Amino acid sequence: MDTTPNLALPYILAAQAQKHVTHNEAIRALDAIVQAGVLDRDLPAPPASPAEGDRYIVAGGASGVWTGRAGQIAAWQDGAWMFYEPRPGWLAWVIDEDLLIVWSGAAWQPVETAASVNPTPLVGVNTTADTTNRLAVSSPNTLLTHEGSGHQLKVNKATAANTASLLFQTGYSGRAEMGTTGDDDFHVKVSSDGSTWNDALSVDRSSGNTAVHRILRWAGDLMSSINRLWRFEPLAADTGDPKFTFGIQRGTWTNGPPGETNYRDYVAHMGWNWVGGTREDTSQAGFGLSFEHKYYQGGMFGGEFHLQGETSSGTQRRWIGTFLPRDSATGSNMSFSFDNISFYDESNNQRFKFTMSGGGKLELFGAAIWQTQNNVAPFRQLNAAGTSYLNLGFYNDKDDYVLPGGTWIVGGRNASGTYPGTALAVQATSANSGDSLLNMTGPTVTGEYFAIQMAAASSERFVLAHYNNNGSSSTAHAEIHIRVLSASSGDPRVSFDVNGAGAFTLGIDNSDSDKFKLSRAWRALGSNDVFSADSNKFEFHLPVKVPSYTVAGLPSASTVGAGALAYVTNASGGPTLACSNGTDWKVVAALGATVT
Repeated sequence: MDTTPNLALPYILAAQAQKHVTHNEAIRALDAIVQAGVLDRDLPAPPASPAEGDRYIVAGGASGVWTGRAGQIAAWQDGAWMFYEPRPGWLAWVIDEDLLIVWSGAAWQPVETAASVNPTPLVGVNTTADTTNRLAVSSPNTLLTHEGSGHQLKVNKATAANTASLLFQTGYSGRAEMGTTGDDDFHVKVSSDGSTWNDALSVDRSSGNTAVHRILRWAGDLMSSINRLWRFEPLAADTGDPKFTFGIQRGTWTNGPPGETNYRDYVAHMGWNWVGGTREDTSQAGFGLSFEHKYYQGGMFGGEFHLQGETSSGTQRRWIGTFLPRDSATGSNMSFSFDNISFYDESNNQRFKFTMSGGGKLELFGAAIWQTQNNVAPFRQLNAAGTSYLNLGFYNDKDDYVLPGGTWIVGGRNASGTYPGTALAVQATSANSGDSLLNMTGPTVTGEYFAIQMAAASSERFVLAHYNNNGSSSTAHAEIHIRVLSASSGDPRVSFDVNGAGAFTLGIDNSDSDKFKLSRAWRALGSNDVFSADSNKFEFHLPVKVPSYTVAGLPSASTVGAGALAYVTNASGGPTLACSNGTDWKVVAALGATVT
C-alpha cells in the first residue's frame, strides 16, 4: 500500500530517493483538507487570480482545468491547482455562506440536514434543560411561525383527569393558568402564591356555556355618551333580530329643585334594542330598564327606576317608574303607565282588566264569591237586564268591607278635593306598624289565582306607581315584596314580555337551590337562563363579550385597573383577548384557528 487508507497520503517507501518530495506532497494534502475552509462552492470555473492556499469546492458543470472535478476540493498550491476527492464524513466550512457542510458520499450538504436530532432527550436554548423541562428556552421572545399557511401550538394530555395548560409564573411560582385542568372543560384560574388557586372562568366542553366564578368587573370613566359594557348581538344569519345591551352613562343637569339646581345623574340601562333612553335600530321598537342615581350639589341623593320603551314609530312609553326622593325632600312614588293591565287565570281566561283609555275602567270577568260567615249584603242593585238583583259592597261582622261578585267601579276623574285627578282613593285614617292599607286573600285553588289583573288600550301608557312620601326618614323605603311560603313553594318571579319579540323572567328559582336568575323565557326560570347567582358566584350562561379596541384606542391600564378585559383587534400576531394588570395590558390568549 503506497497511501494511507483515509486521506490517501503517500507513504515514504523504503530506500526511496528524494524522500522530501513524498513528504512535502503529504504535508501539502494535509494543509488542504484538514480544518478545511473553502471560499466558495458555487463556482464552475477557477477564479482568475487565486491566492496561495485558496480552497474551493468545484461546482457541477465545471470547465477549464476544473473539468471533471465536480465535488472535489480544489486548492491553489505552489502555483498550481491540486484536487482532493472527499471521503464520506469530511467536513468543510463554506466561508461566503457561514455554513458547515459534510460530504455524504454523493454530495455536500449542510450538517443540520445530514445529522438528524430526532429524537433527542433534552434541548436547551441559552439555558439548561432537565428531565422535567426537556425543552428549555431562555430568550426575550419565542417565535412559533407558520410554514406557508396556518400554525397550531398543541398541548396534549393522556386522560381527562390530567392537565394540559399554559402556566404563567412569577419567580417560578404560578400566578395564572389556562387550559383543561383536571377535566376536559376549559378553565382560566389565578393564584396569589402558586399553591391556592381560584377559578375565574370555565367553559363547558359540551355546551360551550361560559361560567364566571368571580365578580366580572368593568372599569372605566363614565361618560355623557352611553358606555356599552355588554351586548348580545344576533348572528349574521339573523339580521333584523334585536340586540340586548347593558350600558352606563353620566349626565350633568341644571334643572334640579331650588337650592340644588345642579346635579349629576348616573344611569344604568339594559334592554332589547334600547340603551341610553333611545333605540339602537330605529326601524324596530325598543324596550328596557333604567336605574338612575342622582347626586345633588348640596350632597343630597335621589334615585329612579324606569321600565320604558319606544314604538317603531318613535312613540315613547314609560310603563313603570319609581322615584326615591333626595335626602332633604319628602315622599317617594311609583307610577304605572299602560293602556291596560290584564290578569288571566291558568286557562288563559281574562279575569281582571284595568283600562286607561276612555277615562279608565276596571273590569272583573267570571264569578267572584266571598264567604262572610253567612253575613248578608245589606244593599243590592238590579242588573242591566232587569232580571235579578246584584249584591253591593258591605261590612261584615269583622268590619271588613266586602264587594260582591261582578262589581264595577264606573265614574269620571275627581277634579278637586283631597286627591284631584283620582277616580278611586284608599286612605286609612290610622294605622299601626305592620298594618296593610290593602290586603287581598284568595281561596285555596288548584293552578293559578290572579289577585289583580289590569289592562289598558294600546294607544295609552299605563303606569303602576309606588311612592313613599316620607322624606324625613332613611328607613322610609318604597318597596315591592314578592314572596312564596317555603322552599316547597313555587318561584317568586317577575316576567317581562315584548309580544312577538321575546320575553324575560327575573326571580328566585326555588327548585335550583334558590338561585337568583334572569331567564330568556316567559313565566319560567331554569330554561334558557341568561345569568344566575347564589351566595358564592355569579354565572353567565351565554357567551360574554368584552369591549373591542385597537391597540392605539386601549384605555390606560392604570386607569381601568387590574382585572379589566378587552378584545384587541390589531394586536401583533392578530386579534387577541387582553387583561390589565394595573400597569400594562397583557395578552390572555392569542386567537388561534377558527373553532369548528
